[in-house]
Amino acid sequence: MHEEEGIEKVKIFANGALSELEKRVSQVNDLNIFPVPDGDTGTNLCFTMRGAIQEMENDHSSSVSEVVEAAAKGALASSRGNSGVIFAQFLDGLAQGIKSSQDPGIREVIKGLNVGAQKAREAVEKPVEGTILTVMDDMARGVAEKPPSSGKEMLLRVHGLARDSLRNSPKLLEALAKSGVVDAGAAGLVAGIEGGIKALGLEIKPFEWEKYLEKPKEVSYTGPKWDVQFSLACSPEDANGAKKILSAMGESFVFAGHEQPFRIHIHSDYPNRVVRAARSWGQISGLHIEALENQVREVIWDRTFVKYRILAISCCDALSLSRMFEEAGSYVMAWDGVNVPQEEDFLEPIKEVDFEAAAILPNSPKLIGVAESVSRMTKDRIEVIPTVSPLQGLSAMEEYLHLGEPDDVIKNMRESAFSIKIGVIEKEGETYLGLARNEKVCASKDIKEVFSSLLEALSEEGEEETITFLVSPETQPSMREELERLAMEKLPHCEQEWYEGGQFGSILHIGLQ
Repeated sequence: MHEEEGIEKVKIFANGALSELEKRVSQVNDLNIFPVPDGDTGTNLCFTMRGAIQEMENDHSSSVSEVVEAAAKGALASSRGNSGVIFAQFLDGLAQGIKSSQDPGIREVIKGLNVGAQKAREAVEKPVEGTILTVMDDMARGVAEKPPSSGKEMLLRVHGLARDSLRNSPKLLEALAKSGVVDAGAAGLVAGIEGGIKALGLEIKPFEWEKYLEKPKEVSYTGPKWDVQFSLACSPEDANGAKKILSAMGESFVFAGHEQPFRIHIHSDYPNRVVRAARSWGQISGLHIEALENQVREVIWDRTFVKYRILAISCCDALSLSRMFEEAGSYVMAWDGVNVPQEEDFLEPIKEVDFEAAAILPNSPKLIGVAESVSRMTKDRIEVIPTVSPLQGLSAMEEYLHLGEPDDVIKNMRESAFSIKIGVIEKEGETYLGLARNEKVCASKDIKEVFSSLLEALSEEGEEETITFLVSPETQPSMREELERLAMEKLPHCEQEWYEGGQFGSILHIGLQ
């Protein structure tokens, strides 16, 4: 096969796989009852596959093995959920297995499938049979035992083996048998294989999806409260240490990748501890924390679950910021950054939700007054933590993730909020203004000059370890790169974290801790 033709077929297969996954996404989500009945396996696999395709399309390699390697890299960086990270690790192993050949043939692909299945299993702390891991093993072992004679036969054999293994999954996993379903991650894998094969113009006997169109029966979940995912840049030696420490901090632990950045997934009751432990081994990025009770079906979780023992109300003027606070477990009160909300806007969630105590995070100096007014309008216990930046609010929410007595949690939230030194860059006409601790310290038409002065004003003590940035849509990528380099020069000892805040009225928020 000519190299260009092979690359084109890989891309056709990948796009066909994603198309079928997107078509089947709701069915795969409905099958999702293990390890957590959160109904998002199909969605997570689509996210992961989109990342693989995007990286593959952006790659200009001239060999099949390099294109597959690019797809694996994109999948790892974009992987979501337990099954998504496992699938990304499978692709990474597949890429390693065929890497020795520019134009891989049957033998190299068989090796790649077996390396992929092996690496996927090794990435999971506690492998469970009847899941996507079993299907990967069965199809890899099956083609190795009886090697096909052509690429067409290889694809059809892989599909048949994966389909039959999926049918068998309830016999291996009691949770699936009780609910009358097959494994969701394995189903997503089979859907992708079917879509890729059909995109190449081959006929197959598809999996009998119609048998599983009804939603699964009710299931229960009493495991960890938080889903935590991130990438970790560190040496292979440090990766081994991080894996040992982090695996003991929760369940559904997956550590994927053969070189940095590694991709990590874990369910834990203490996500901030997981993040802090990971940072001791290297630099993290792509952090995604989500409350599992927000994901799990409503028939299992009631809205007045334990987290509303303390109701957190966070003010946000941007969609991306809202998502960050929602993922941390907060009720979000949106505003436009200009018109100050009324007391009634704050009272709405207070009236709707049962709670023992509430903590309001204004996240802007403009909203502190109205928040304090609300705290005096009701007999409910309402504490205002006068945050002037979303970064202070997000820092406070790290402590909210700890379950405990309301007095202790709110006290810790307050201390965490004000442990971070805040700077803001705003714009008035053509002039940039730099504010440190809510007081103006510099002004210039050159944003780099203001940025530099602001960093100096905030880092007088020189004890900071992390610097976090929230950028607005006005901050162009080229400018962000210049500011990132400038921050590295000014504070070389600090780890940098950049987030798309999308906030109105301010160009950049800076937080030093």
